[in-house]
Order: sequence, then structure tokens, then C-alpha cells
Amino acid sequence: MAWKNASLVFHGGTQEARSLQGKKIRAISPLQRISTVEIARPDGPRGPMVDIGAGTVGFVGFVPDNALDQIRLCFPKNGTQVTSLAVAMRGQVIVVQVNWPTFRERFQIEI
Repeated sequence: MAWKNASLVFHGGTQEARSLQGKKIRAISPLQRISTVEIARPDGPRGPMVDIGAGTVGFVGFVPDNALDQIRLCFPKNGTQVTSLAVAMRGQVIVVQVNWPTFRERFQIEI
């Protein structure tokens, strides 16, 4: 498998974003003080702020129905290594929501 910048793979659009669900991603630059969201309450309040370091590996979650220009990303807590979104969701995860330009600029996708 190889990493490609998200900007080369994802051009935008709800359907294209939804097609990325479960894909492995890697941060190529840090995201600082980004709000977490609760996976069980997609429309609920924002959670605590976290930092996502460059090189952090996670997975594309889903496109929330209430924010079609956003994409949710899941990262295992405490640097745990996981092999899929399904495995990540069984453990403790950090879920953040970013807009499409941020996703395109700051992440790579494993293809």
C-alpha cells in the first residue's frame, strides 16, 4: 500500500466523501486544539479539544447528515495500532470533524 495526499484522491462532494469511509488516513501536518465529537451523538455538543500530531494514523468515519461539507475522522486513543475502522470503533477512539479543505490539505490516504 502507498500513501497519497488527500488532495490527489478527494476532490470534494458528499458522495465522494462517503466513498472514503473506512479508508486509512495519516495526518501530514499537526492539527491543534480541534474539537472532538461524540460518535454516539452525531448532532450532539462538541467534546474536549485535542491535538492530532503529524504522522498520526486513523480512519475516515462518515459524512454527518447535518454537515455535508464535513468529514469525520477516527483515531485510536493512546497510539493504539488498529487495522480497520471496525476494529477502531470497538476500542476507544478520538473522533474529530473537519471540513473538506482541511482534509485535503492535512491528510494522506492509503491506497
